[in-house]
Amino acid sequence: MLAVTRPVAPSGDRWGWELKWDGVRAMATVHDGIVELFNRRVLPVTHRYPELLQGDALRGQSLLLDGEIVATEHDTGRPNFHLLQARMHLEDRQEIADLASQAAVSFMVFDVLHLDGRTLVDEPYTARRAALANVASHGLPPGWHVPAHAVGASTATWDIAVQYGLEGVVAKRLDSRYEPGRRTGAWVKVKRISRCELVVGGWQEGAGRREGRVGSLALGYYPTDNSALLGLKFAGKVGSGFSERDLDALGAALARIRTDTSPFAAPVEHDIHFVQPVIVVEVSFTEWTDLATLRHPVFVGVRTDKEPRDVHRDDGP
Repeated sequence: MLAVTRPVAPSGDRWGWELKWDGVRAMATVHDGIVELFNRRVLPVTHRYPELLQGDALRGQSLLLDGEIVATEHDTGRPNFHLLQARMHLEDRQEIADLASQAAVSFMVFDVLHLDGRTLVDEPYTARRAALANVASHGLPPGWHVPAHAVGASTATWDIAVQYGLEGVVAKRLDSRYEPGRRTGAWVKVKRISRCELVVGGWQEGAGRREGRVGSLALGYYPTDNSALLGLKFAGKVGSGFSERDLDALGAALARIRTDTSPFAAPVEHDIHFVQPVIVVEVSFTEWTDLATLRHPVFVGVRTDKEPRDVHRDDGP
């Protein structure tokens, strides 16, 4: 189940409030003491986070849990997506072990969908949260947490997000059922800093120190109507926020998927090198302009857990 983005929080006493975590979505299955983790594309990622497999606190239970894997800064405890990104794509077990010791992750659990053979997807949010609290009361594995939530006014949750520099809050309608795979208005995310996922459709060469390398990425998204068949809707370019490691990795990846055919629905600048629309990135930005492009975009990272065809502008056309 996915949330829609809104600039203003919903009001009224029909909503529950949770903090929004700057991590990567994950589902966890627990059966006969064995934990398995899957990303949003239902691809196994258990081997990437060995520190989440410690202990036997959930032994004897059968569970399907929804949550967010986050990496936190040692000094502030604040979630940091850049720290997590270094681990999201690793396959070598020694590299994984080394990074796990340097930037351990946590699993923030916020929903339970199956409990001891009984499905809870048709139960209201309040009932699922109560069931989750009961599971947590008997103990969770190291690094697993069930963050608190509030019912009614959003003020306290929003104040915590501001105080600790978190990404924002998520409002969930108290009577809502869990709808797998759907982006529904029953869950609403309100961000302190706007962020979105976009598809890379091409790149422009840089100048100066970036001559011959990626200077900026040309980005787009798919409209939610049938016009998606025509290609990506251009959302602008991002040229800041890249580390040297990002530039090297993107340069190699883009070279492999170069194409002479534009993936955009409308003409774009002539000096863009087109690529197949298969890479999804996350960017932060201040707002959408009147031309439907990003203002002040900054590269955050590559999202391997997102399907390009599922990337839409969820606060616009």
